[in-house]
Amino acid sequence: STATVTAATDLASNPGIINIDLSNSGGSYFRIGTSAGTILGAGVTTATWIVKLTNLSTAGNTYTIRIGMSNTTSATAPTAGCYFVYTHSVNSGNWQIENIGAGTTTANTNTAADTNYHTFTVQVNAAASSVAYLIDGVAVNVSPLVANIPTTGIGPQVHFTRAAGTPTGLKIDLLLFTVALTSARPG
Repeated sequence: STATVTAATDLASNPGIINIDLSNSGGSYFRIGTSAGTILGAGVTTATWIVKLTNLSTAGNTYTIRIGMSNTTSATAPTAGCYFVYTHSVNSGNWQIENIGAGTTTANTNTAADTNYHTFTVQVNAAASSVAYLIDGVAVNVSPLVANIPTTGIGPQVHFTRAAGTPTGLKIDLLLFTVALTSARPG
């Protein structure tokens, strides 16, 4: 797929914002991040993204976006991950949270997607037995999820797949990815 990345200047207080637009109609995707660099369970693992959707998904301009950590390297949905997911046709356009490991656990946050900047945080505890989800620093109503936490490699990602419509995209201000190791690194 083809995406155009440009500098965005809509917030003077937030230098370094990038604007990402898909340049093809329908069937396009892009992802930003790594796909399999982290195995959960070595310490508290946190991925924080500050993102703004430039347009909401609609029947004529349909897309799905996932923000958090996953393993996908193509337009297909991840087979492992912990992330927020949005499209207009699921749960009235509310953000959902999803863990994919041995199976899939999905929960509706009852938080409607919009076109403002938001901070999305996915935090896995040190034992990889619980995943907390926060929007703008506040835990969503169904957080944490404790089932289907991935045991294979994942990495911080924004994954955007457009099924139909004209070019659209998003703005990304920040990615902060940390692993607070429980034990010191060998060597």
